[in-house]
Amino acid sequence: EEAASAINDYVRGDGLFDENSLFGLSNEEALRWAESDYKAQGRWGAAYELCIGYNLQRMDDEVISFRVSASSYMGTAHPNHILAGIAFNTQTGKRLTLADIVEDEETASESVLQFLLTETKKEEYAGTLYEDYEERLINLLREDAWYLDEDGFHIIANEYEISCYAAGDFDFVIPYEQAHFLKEKYRK
Repeated sequence: EEAASAINDYVRGDGLFDENSLFGLSNEEALRWAESDYKAQGRWGAAYELCIGYNLQRMDDEVISFRVSASSYMGTAHPNHILAGIAFNTQTGKRLTLADIVEDEETASESVLQFLLTETKKEEYAGTLYEDYEERLINLLREDAWYLDEDGFHIIANEYEISCYAAGDFDFVIPYEQAHFLKEKYRK
């Protein structure tokens, strides 16, 4: 019950919408921004919203993992979308970090980078990625940009990280049989 309560508190709380959030602003800051724009324009010219959805990806005795879809529309030309991942220890309710799930962070980083370099060479990515995308791949393995599901370890690349807005986001999956950098109990 304590673990479930801790997980629910995180998910029901501000979670990804605080001053350290994916968007870099809290709900209160977003409201002040919208009110300021309204005062300057004298009318509501566009929608202002922050939305977040959690999709359960894996739940077992070791982990409960979510893929998070978040969007913000703050009166700009288009909304911004961000994917994220979060995972929790099902026994304690503690949020899992990369350090918790990998054998060695340096080895994990190298393994993920090699996988991504190989994966992005596939024909389906031709002409889609930035010219310097290979240099950017090393930045993808970070907190909030991974999750676990039934198929493997997922790495998320959001809009503008390795490609333009129009290309959307990318969700790369490293099958568990290739994810030797994970601690065994997380390789389902």
